[in-house]
Amino acid sequence: MLDDLLEDKAAGGDIAPAVSTSVKTAGIAIVGSHPASRLLAPFSDPTWRIVACSPDNSPYGNGPHAGPLPRVDEWHELHAPVERPSLPFGYLAYVSQLPVVWMRDERAMASGLFKGARRYPEREMKEKFCSFLFTSSVAYMLAKAITDCEEQGIPQIALYGIMQGGNLDPANQSQSAEYAYQRPGTQYFIWEATRRGIKVLAAKESRLFELPPEVW
Repeated sequence: MLDDLLEDKAAGGDIAPAVSTSVKTAGIAIVGSHPASRLLAPFSDPTWRIVACSPDNSPYGNGPHAGPLPRVDEWHELHAPVERPSLPFGYLAYVSQLPVVWMRDERAMASGLFKGARRYPEREMKEKFCSFLFTSSVAYMLAKAITDCEEQGIPQIALYGIMQGGNLDPANQSQSAEYAYQRPGTQYFIWEATRRGIKVLAAKESRLFELPPEVW
């Protein structure tokens, strides 16, 4: 897949996604692809940094609600390797043109295809936080957002389009479609942010502030 992308780039196929200019940051908005809340992020407020992931936040996603976001400041493509069936070729071509893309795939970064590729500081993040709870892209993004908030004096993080609402009843197996297994990791990083004095906001549809049922 990376070889195909290299050929396409050589043929002059560039895609130009929307990106904002740098301004003083009032908050970091992490945007997943769940259609219930992904477009509720503060795209029109330039004081918010928009940080996104997922093919469905591009023109080349697989879902019926896929589409580009109104604005993006930083992208996270943290799958390693990026060459996998769940990541369409068109999506990788789109990401290859973004000016800031945090990545973990060493081969993809070394290829030179991703012009905005930046190495995600995985070792540093897993030394700083509980390494057992990096269970999703959102968890990695939250770790980086917390660190940015502490280093840059940013007071808050907001979550949109996070597919971890689901059905909190453990007897209902349909909750797996909502990536419920990722939920504890995300909630751990919410707790870490709050403990460090960073305000965390989330769309009510995410149900991220609900406690799990007691089943013991």
